Amino acid sequence: MDSTKSKEQLSRWHCPEFYNGWVFSSIALFGLNNFYLKAAYGNWLTGKLSDLLVCFFLPLFICAVLQWFHVHFKLRIVIGLFVTGAVLSLVKLNTDASELLKTSLTLIGQPLGLGASSNQVDPTDLIALPVLGITYWFANKHGGSS
Repeated sequence: MDSTKSKEQLSRWHCPEFYNGWVFSSIALFGLNNFYLKAAYGNWLTGKLSDLLVCFFLPLFICAVLQWFHVHFKLRIVIGLFVTGAVLSLVKLNTDASELLKTSLTLIGQPLGLGASSNQVDPTDLIALPVLGITYWFANKHGGSS
């Protein structure tokens, strides 16, 4: 295999701010919370936990996807933070957006054997938005030079 092509393929996967134990743990906890704990124990804590976790891992996931297109790190993280903040705000303030999210996550989860997803329109969930600042710090600490 050509070494230049190999380096380019590897660089697509070089996104240490996403490929990280903390991020994968937050995704696993999100899945457990969204598809099991909410159904079993649904309360304010399970609702807020999902929002906090999504504000942490979703910008980093978007950052990793944009790495495939060789977008510069600073732009990737800003796009990830903006999209996450906008989508969270939309699904927490708009009933139609909330229903679309629930339907989409359920369609993704059911073939994997997961239960129906849930989301509630609740402006108080926007309290999770400051986690985006922590995510920005985390991304810079773990991948800021990529």
